[in-house]
Amino acid sequence: MTSNQLGKVLCHSIYTPKKITAMLVLTWLYPALVCSLPFFGIGKWGYSDKYKTCTQDTSAESSDLFSSLGSAFIFPIQLIILFVCYFKIYRHVTGHMKKMVEKGIEMPDSSTASNSSTTVKINKRQLEITKNLFIVVCAFIACLAPFFIALLIPPSDPIIPWTGAIIIFNSAVNPVIYGVKHPHFKEVLRHMLRCRYHMIPEPSSCLRTMRTK
Repeated sequence: MTSNQLGKVLCHSIYTPKKITAMLVLTWLYPALVCSLPFFGIGKWGYSDKYKTCTQDTSAESSDLFSSLGSAFIFPIQLIILFVCYFKIYRHVTGHMKKMVEKGIEMPDSSTASNSSTTVKINKRQLEITKNLFIVVCAFIACLAPFFIALLIPPSDPIIPWTGAIIIFNSAVNPVIYGVKHPHFKEVLRHMLRCRYHMIPEPSSCLRTMRTK
């Protein structure tokens, strides 16, 4: 099974309509619950004189508690989910590649040199996957950790607006990482930047529709 075939199988098994619906509901519901804490008397949304922004009213008595709870409820859970998901991806891919190596060794007509070459290629691929996952996790921690740590340390108030800007920057990091490191993403991104949409392999239905117009 090729990497493209493996990707399609994973997509069909993971992204079913029910699972996608559950993901969307959870993605919106959990932050909404955290943001609703002011309705229970914890914190207050409004204009912040301290930061000159429309976020939370820092003059409220429970403002520090609101910040601490928001930091505790959001960042650690995101970090755990990220680690678990990427660890499972790594385990699945490496397990699949290990089976490919064993299958190649068991084939009677395959030569020793061919088996050795296949093993080397798969080991390199595993190393690339590990590096990419590590870079994504490190980028996530580097962009989000400063802000949520600052919320837990009152003397670090002056840097909170700046660390908040870094969080926004995180939204643009992952596409760059995948576009630079992943060969398939790199090829598609290169064609997109050069407006060569007709050269994109396996285009989506939306892209095919755009190309026919």
